[in-house]
Amino acid sequence: MNSKETFPQPYFIAHQCLKRTIIYLFVLLVVVGYICYDDDQEIIKPDNGTANHTEITIDLDDDGNIITGIHTNNQTNVDDYNNDNILLMSDEGINQRYCGNDKCKFLFVYNHPDDEILANEHMRSFTQLAKALNRTMVLTNVGHSRISSCRNFPFNFYYSIESLLHVFPHTSFISQKNFKQWTRLRHEKPTTQHIFVAGGGLNSTINIVNPKSLESIQKKDCLDQFEMKFDEDTIFKKIRTGKGFWKLNETRSKFSKFLVDHLNEIEEEIILLNHDIHKPFFPGSLPKIEYSQLILQEADRIVNDLQPFIAIYWRLENSIIPSSKLPECAQSLMETLKRIKTSLRIENVYFTTDYPISSGKHSQSLTKDYHKTIELLNSTIKLNTWKTMNPFKNVLENNIVLKNTKEFNGHGINRILDKLITINSDYFLSSPPGCGANYKDDFTMTITNARTGLTNEGNERLLNIITRW
Repeated sequence: MNSKETFPQPYFIAHQCLKRTIIYLFVLLVVVGYICYDDDQEIIKPDNGTANHTEITIDLDDDGNIITGIHTNNQTNVDDYNNDNILLMSDEGINQRYCGNDKCKFLFVYNHPDDEILANEHMRSFTQLAKALNRTMVLTNVGHSRISSCRNFPFNFYYSIESLLHVFPHTSFISQKNFKQWTRLRHEKPTTQHIFVAGGGLNSTINIVNPKSLESIQKKDCLDQFEMKFDEDTIFKKIRTGKGFWKLNETRSKFSKFLVDHLNEIEEEIILLNHDIHKPFFPGSLPKIEYSQLILQEADRIVNDLQPFIAIYWRLENSIIPSSKLPECAQSLMETLKRIKTSLRIENVYFTTDYPISSGKHSQSLTKDYHKTIELLNSTIKLNTWKTMNPFKNVLENNIVLKNTKEFNGHGINRILDKLITINSDYFLSSPPGCGANYKDDFTMTITNARTGLTNEGNERLLNIITRW
């Protein structure tokens, strides 16, 4: 199977013919073209260093939700198929155009329970699973710092397809958009089996379960947008990992082998998979999937504009301390920052927080202590944030869209920017457990691990890994 995504090819649509002989000739040409079709398929592939041109066009509905998202020069719009053409194709022919075989087998992990930092890791684990099963991996949509079928942007809005193919050179992929189109084109709708991988319980056990409501599952996870056999005849299974399975490579190997062996027996065309596990289930580690050029270029611009700078991360809204202590912590931060700025002669400060920087209903739910803390910092320090740095201003032409689109005004793509900018700061300052998050905070661990890697590679601009105020 080809390791690169295969997209359907458009047929030439004839204008209305007046003469019967012309109609016959046209049908003959289409059939011949279909028979001869083989290697002329358009695929997602690395472009050998050439620029991947990205065009963003966004339309909003009345609620401010995105209707259309991102288009790249290596994706084909498959929404233009004409019903007359479909009647000329068998399901095997449709399958050939979407997966390269007479019968398609997909793995669709339609929801990851964690935010982008951990979801990225989950995506790698389940792509390993797709490879082991020899199934085409559906690249689930992204948005609001999540990977989920209900999100509005395609996978390559966040992530680099070239990087994905480099990490998984022998795995087949298809975008969620094209996967959805495949289900719509199929005359006989594809079969499904639903798997839920749950943490804990007895090691490597399988139970047949009866869902409380198919309709609620379809609506909650937006599965009703796909035309597939997902009904009372669908088999639902819960697979348990066992407690602490991820702590040892041996137990991870046993579970991953058990999972692969069982899922390999599934004949249904689509494995629909959901999970609540938070650790990789294959032993070893894989290189991370890099972010899209759109995000990397914007992060580089901001880093270059700020250099040299101190990055501060403070988990405020979800802190583990009483909010009444936050103003006291802010005072401690300002004193520490003053000493560091004087010692290092660095003026610029970039501030990362889970506090809702952009105004909205969410910020109104917080107590006065949170607002007092931010006001205290703003009155003493010039805080640069993703909002003040005007991210993606050169990409989004419509300022109204930029202002009203949730993805660009909260913990969506800007959360990824925060991470990349903080990793590349000259100095990194974060809160002690007594003023916010504990030492195992995912964001902090991601930053420190990345900064450690950069230092080991010889990056001399980084002046520390992490300092607690």
